[in-house]
Amino acid sequence: HVGQVTSLAMGNGMLFSGGQDKTIRVWKPSATHPHQFECAAVLDQQTSDGHRSSVSSMTVAGLMLFSGDTGGTIKVWDLEAGTIKQTLIKAHRNAQYPAITQLLIWEGHLLSGSLDGEIKIWEPASDGTNVVNPTCIYTYPEATPSSGNVHGGRGRGRGYRNHSNNNNNLNGVLAMQGVADLEGKAVLMVSYNTEHCIKLMELPTFADRGVLTHVNNPRAMAAFPQAQLLFAGDETGKVKTWRWKPAI
Repeated sequence: HVGQVTSLAMGNGMLFSGGQDKTIRVWKPSATHPHQFECAAVLDQQTSDGHRSSVSSMTVAGLMLFSGDTGGTIKVWDLEAGTIKQTLIKAHRNAQYPAITQLLIWEGHLLSGSLDGEIKIWEPASDGTNVVNPTCIYTYPEATPSSGNVHGGRGRGRGYRNHSNNNNNLNGVLAMQGVADLEGKAVLMVSYNTEHCIKLMELPTFADRGVLTHVNNPRAMAAFPQAQLLFAGDETGKVKTWRWKPAI
């Protein structure tokens, strides 16, 4: 890469690196040099309809690579064909800096977090052409209550509503991590710029599950499900650990 490497993802025996140079590089184990990787392909704007802004987040699900950039656009790549499958132009746009900071897959749905302060949920497409529905089914936080426009499909019954959030004063999403509590319920860890904590929200309702305090702008989070452990690294160089405990 020219400039910073800003994102890494693994899947299907390949390593993917996204960079400040707007490219995604595909790395495969070397056939001639053990324990080394070789660049097998470069996915860029000129040859692959790649990103037009720096790549800021990636995740792999099955044979698909999802990538987000600092301009708020999300792209979906077919790993078998090595080609672009879908582009969500300006998937996040309600801020001066709409960079996609995290992409996660949950129950077949794509979750995207951005410096615009929003978390969006995208359901799988059913049209046979796209991978995800081009219109998100839910935006958190919701801008205003609504009594209608509940989307169907795989989002049916979840109460998702597609709101346009015009609040430009939201603190940006820095990182997200999906975890399971002791009862197996899905919980989303989210850190926001300047809030110095990690918020826990239960999926799919985004119900409040508490706050992990005294952690400064964490941009890296991980979970160790077998030991019920949660980890976060912050801007002061510290890594903190938490463990789920049974409810009293």
